[in-house]
Amino acid sequence: VFTPGSESVDGDHALMRALTLYPIPCSTTLTIHSANIEHIKVFDLLGILRIDQEYREHATDPELDVSGLAPGVYSLEVTASGATRFIRMIKN
Repeated sequence: VFTPGSESVDGDHALMRALTLYPIPCSTTLTIHSANIEHIKVFDLLGILRIDQEYREHATDPELDVSGLAPGVYSLEVTASGATRFIRMIKN
């Protein structure tokens, strides 16, 4: 389980500070533990958008299918309750 601490946060939202990811490293599915998730983007280290998942009904604890990603380090952009947070993820 990874609870971000030093990643950037846009806005002062306690909800985004409580965001957690698991399992880390992941292989097929990544769970993002937070409420009211609106949008998740996954970028590779070159900045190429690999996954763009929007949630019309704000999701709580959504599971993201990462099975199509190559092993490596990725950056997630998670938007929830109007706040955006950037987090690193490791894919096996």
